[in-house]
Amino acid sequence: RVSVDGVLPLAPSMDHVGAMANCVRDLAILLQPLAGAEDLHKAPRPYHYHSELKQEWYTRNRQLSALPDFHAKAAPGMAAAFDELRDKTRSDGWAWNELPLPPSFADVPRFHHTVMAVEAAAYHADRMRRRPEDYPPRIGSLIKDCLATPAIQYARVRDHLRAFRDEIERAFVDSWKTLVTPATAGPAPGAETTGDPAFNSPWSYSGLPTLSIPFAWA
Repeated sequence: RVSVDGVLPLAPSMDHVGAMANCVRDLAILLQPLAGAEDLHKAPRPYHYHSELKQEWYTRNRQLSALPDFHAKAAPGMAAAFDELRDKTRSDGWAWNELPLPPSFADVPRFHHTVMAVEAAAYHADRMRRRPEDYPPRIGSLIKDCLATPAIQYARVRDHLRAFRDEIERAFVDSWKTLVTPATAGPAPGAETTGDPAFNSPWSYSGLPTLSIPFAWA
């Protein structure tokens, strides 16, 4: 819903803009002008994110869904913190259920990497040849991975991406399920890396909107 015009591309089919704020209500206030700026030549969207937080659905539909596959891959500290979160929300009247992952989830990590590598190379390869010092090692390695990706493989990945997004739409979005998963396997790593993308790459790949909330301290 937020335009990426003016944002340096990495993988255009998955690039997205996010905001940071002190609470969910502040994010809703921020989203209103950001989403409204998607196309200045069109009339503003008749959707008011802030007022939607007050709607009856949010107060009555107190259902949360967990994906057990994510919990099983979390580090012990993260798994314990997530269990504590579930206990606290249950005591506050929220109901939890567990949802199995669609079979196509198994291919997401490597297919996500393929899309990132090919689309990043399409935009950055020429510039990286001219100015390699502008690119940290991990980004440079990602772009180089494109050279090992046959065109037919990328075409298959794009087919999977379209089918996967349709499957996610049917499984989660159409039924208004609220998925809650750890955002990362464990505590934040050092500045040399953003960490293992396995816990958030599925949402970039699927295009689902996400909200990351700090809920525990290591």
